Amino acid sequence: MGSLFNNPRFIVPFAIFAALFLLYRVVPDPFEAVLTSFSKQPAATQPTSQVKAPVEVSEPLAVEYMGALLRERWLPERWRQFANLQRDPFVASYIEPEEPEMPIFVLQDEAPPPPMPEDLATYIVENIGLDADGFFVRFGQLRIREGEKLGSELVQQIAVPEMRMGVDSLDLVTHYLSGLQIDATAPEADPPSVFIDGNLFREGDLVLRSPVLAVGEVRSDRVSLLDRGGRIWWLYMQE
Repeated sequence: MGSLFNNPRFIVPFAIFAALFLLYRVVPDPFEAVLTSFSKQPAATQPTSQVKAPVEVSEPLAVEYMGALLRERWLPERWRQFANLQRDPFVASYIEPEEPEMPIFVLQDEAPPPPMPEDLATYIVENIGLDADGFFVRFGQLRIREGEKLGSELVQQIAVPEMRMGVDSLDLVTHYLSGLQIDATAPEADPPSVFIDGNLFREGDLVLRSPVLAVGEVRSDRVSLLDRGGRIWWLYMQE
């Protein structure tokens, strides 16, 4: 027996077998895989055919889900709700589009006439004027003449100072004109006006009442004055 353990031909195979047996007991999976591969028989190859059967390709699940949602109008409804939220002014990300400004047409009414005076006679005396057509009463922007209505009252007569235009009167007018001085003219104003001796006069206003002289045409360097006889007197601006 002792001679067997001393024989290398016996002890080497025995040691290898013992080592493999111990390894199998510890890790059996590799050995079972090797044994299984030896036990399997190769499958017989089937004859190949050149004709292939049609393969049915199924649609992806996402496409099926999308079709179902469209049939139920789920997506259009959600898009409509999203659009409504985008138009909601309380949503911070929404900016209200600017609408084009519409032109505003303002009707410019004429200035209303002044209220009717309590004393018509006094009003006529204070607002009397003279132009090429004769005497008138200024009522706002209107010129009311004899026989016309001032408000609801009929102007029957415009009382003016009586004065005969004789030689003495012509001298008196010339004397008055020599004492008047033009300070400034405004021919482009509406109505044209002039400053004479520090007072503002519009076209038709009386500059003098005795003798009667009223502002006629206003130019840049001179003003025409009318008397009750229709004669024109020129007053020049002094340089």
